[in-house]
Amino acid sequence: MAHLAVKTGSVLGKLYVPRYGKSYHRTIAEGTDPNVLYGPGLGHYVGTEMPGAVGNFAIAGHRLANGGPMKDIDKLRVGDLAFVMTNKTWYEYTYLAGTIVKPTNVGVIYPQPEGLAGATPTGQYMTFTSCTPPHINTKRIVAWFSLKATFPTSAGTPADLKAALKKAK
Repeated sequence: MAHLAVKTGSVLGKLYVPRYGKSYHRTIAEGTDPNVLYGPGLGHYVGTEMPGAVGNFAIAGHRLANGGPMKDIDKLRVGDLAFVMTNKTWYEYTYLAGTIVKPTNVGVIYPQPEGLAGATPTGQYMTFTSCTPPHINTKRIVAWFSLKATFPTSAGTPADLKAALKKAK
């Protein structure tokens, strides 16, 4: 996993998930320690790839605490879109599948995610993880996405994001 070291707490970008509602967007910061998960709200797992890279860009967020950035992770449906906006690039991902695992099953965030049917060594994935059931924290809910497209931020909001937000509640 070759990528630049990023300081814990550094902002990497913003996440947009139309399935989570028209106004949903959350900051993604480096690290999954409490300062990140109770601060910006979404944390990038140290050692996983950056958006758009071959491998797995994996992020964690609470279901209910700190505004519930992953409250609706269980509502995702195959084909749903999620977008990551960094300083220079929009990354558009498509939801593939989800599962529930034990907290010790860290393979779900590996470059070739364990448990994701059809995952390949050259895939470009994004994974969300959160605790489940809410407030109980005995398992992890996982959502896997695959990179669909990239766009320069200078081109403005991607058309697919605009269209999905028009349909969102």
